[in-house]
Amino acid sequence: MTLLEIMVAVSLLSLIVLTLYNMFDRTQKALRGTRNQTDIAEAGRAGLETLVREIQQMRAMSSTNYGLWNVWVETRFSSNSIIVSNSSSALLTNVLVETFFNNFTPQATPAVWSGIGYRVASSTDPRVMAANGVGTLYRFATNAAKPTANFWFNYGSISPSVTSSFQRVCDGVIHFNLKFYINGSPTNNAYPFYLQDTQLVSHVEIELGIIPPTLLDQAKAFPVAADQMNFLSTKGDKVQMFRQLVPIQTVLR
Repeated sequence: MTLLEIMVAVSLLSLIVLTLYNMFDRTQKALRGTRNQTDIAEAGRAGLETLVREIQQMRAMSSTNYGLWNVWVETRFSSNSIIVSNSSSALLTNVLVETFFNNFTPQATPAVWSGIGYRVASSTDPRVMAANGVGTLYRFATNAAKPTANFWFNYGSISPSVTSSFQRVCDGVIHFNLKFYINGSPTNNAYPFYLQDTQLVSHVEIELGIIPPTLLDQAKAFPVAADQMNFLSTKGDKVQMFRQLVPIQTVLR
């Protein structure tokens, strides 16, 4: 073999190896992307199922003596809003609400009332707001044989040293909002929103938006929260949204 033939053979082999490497790299990226989307879908469905199951059991009290809200929502633990867009248009303005409601479980023996709370807060501390517009959805619960004002007190007055009172539901939440309907008609959704005594909504629409963990890691590479929010505001096509309209049994207990 001449030197020229050897050089041509080496060049061809190098081209083949480079082509195979590029194909392998693209395949790995596609697999990682599919896995991320699958993880987000599973986390979103699991979180939504938990919310739907508990919101469906929301109940109003049959007495006006407890002085307790039946449902309460505000944006106390929300960060500054992000207008999330894709390359061509705005998709949503993110909202991170905090909610608390009464829950009745008829299957329990004896029948049990619960106070259920959900909030989106820092991924490291449920008492701290999500500074960059993305956080972890947490769940809080307390129960008793009958509804009591301690439900709200226990939720709203969590000791600064207690973080185990909140359970993690899902991470990477960039949007969590509840829309309320009374007798089938939408409310104005102004916050804070609350109902007391025997009042209750007829439907609740749940909106849950989640971003991939890889995108959140990229955002965290920016040292300032405002820069992280600016980065995330252009990634609307990466947000996976989950929505469901939940009917509420408005019977009193």
